[in-house]
Amino acid sequence: MSHVIIIGPPGCGKGTASKQICRDFNLKHISTGDILRNTEDKEIHDLLKAGKYVSDECITRLIKKELENTPCLLDGFPRTVNQAKSLNEFCKDPVSLVICIVTGDEECIKRIQGRNEKREDDRNTTVIKERLKIFHSITEPVIQFYKEKDLVEWINGNGDIEEVYQLIKEALKKRSIK
Repeated sequence: MSHVIIIGPPGCGKGTASKQICRDFNLKHISTGDILRNTEDKEIHDLLKAGKYVSDECITRLIKKELENTPCLLDGFPRTVNQAKSLNEFCKDPVSLVICIVTGDEECIKRIQGRNEKREDDRNTTVIKERLKIFHSITEPVIQFYKEKDLVEWINGNGDIEEVYQLIKEALKKRSIK
């Protein structure tokens, strides 16, 4: 049993693709964003509302609870190299693939502003830009961490939902994830 990670900037389509991947490849979807948005912790809600970063310790603790003896798709975790190292330490099962969806910032902003659900952190362009800045500064090194382990498959995220998903399916099959 192994796990798959999906990484990309806010608005690149991770959530949409994750639902399709989990359905078609029988993986449990673990979305850090969903876990954080559904927590009762007011401090976490305040950080999210401002587009700020939630600490490694807090996120790792929440994710650790979610992992169980089933193959998982991790969406939004790990976001830092420290979280990636922690995952290696506490997770018995290896990460077999990191799907990296590459989408430009302007396209991400356009998609976020066009979302139907209009989450609170999607309404303010300044907050969206802060989230993108955080992605570039703290999450891009995670991609390099996994690239050095030859686990990254790059996906062009600029197509429509179906085009992007076809590329993801090819990457999953290439890594023998069925």
